[in-house]
Amino acid sequence: MKKGWLIAGILILACVFVGCNKDNGKQGEGDASVATTVDENGKTKSVTLVPCVLFYPEGSLWSEDSKGQLVWYNTFYAGQTFYAYPSEEGSLSEDIFTAKVTKQGKKEAEKDSYAKISYNGKTYWMVSDLLIPNAVAKVVLEDGYNYTNDSIADMTKTTIKKGQIVAVNPAYVKSAESDLECYNVTWRAIGGKSSYRDVYIKKSIVSDKDDDLVAQRYLNRLSKIKETKNQILIDEIYETCKSLDLSSAIREQVLTEFGNN
Repeated sequence: MKKGWLIAGILILACVFVGCNKDNGKQGEGDASVATTVDENGKTKSVTLVPCVLFYPEGSLWSEDSKGQLVWYNTFYAGQTFYAYPSEEGSLSEDIFTAKVTKQGKKEAEKDSYAKISYNGKTYWMVSDLLIPNAVAKVVLEDGYNYTNDSIADMTKTTIKKGQIVAVNPAYVKSAESDLECYNVTWRAIGGKSSYRDVYIKKSIVSDKDDDLVAQRYLNRLSKIKETKNQILIDEIYETCKSLDLSSAIREQVLTEFGNN
């Protein structure tokens, strides 16, 4: 019995510090990219949802209460994939909210545009600017440069760092003049304020492994995880990362970072 309570405690703490799901980017079991809605005439219809990547270091989901104000539900971290409702025009279905109740239970004035999200079968809201629609999350394996276009001549002085999570545009088509094997991406610096939209980075510095993304999402929050001083939790996450199919760069980082706990 004690062992059962111990495992339950680990999972609860893991939810608090790693985004409430160990797959680090997938929704709960049973979720899909299609939702059922009811129109004004009471008829049900299926809606194809829009996959969106959270590209900010963190962002919160909010529920709407009977007063029309937002109530904090949970905080998630860069690389998480959500499914948003589309608008009739094809963009995201959004609404403006003027009040919210924070995680601490405080009421605050609010005026921002929120996207309507389907998560674990329920409807929530997230600030639209935190999301990149129709994107795929990936992780950078080594430092590199940003490019303003898909040409080597368009290299900038700004760099992207190892461990950065990016939202990749899968619709990008290489131009006929391109001399650069690259991804079209959006990203925001972890721990910084700089954001980069519609830039290009070399494919060679980006991992295509889902497990690399899972591990890197833990690594990007490791300092906060260590603040819990819960060695059982830290060891549990370490063992999870070690069991993943990781690239050599990410595996080396896992061994180094968790070896210093």
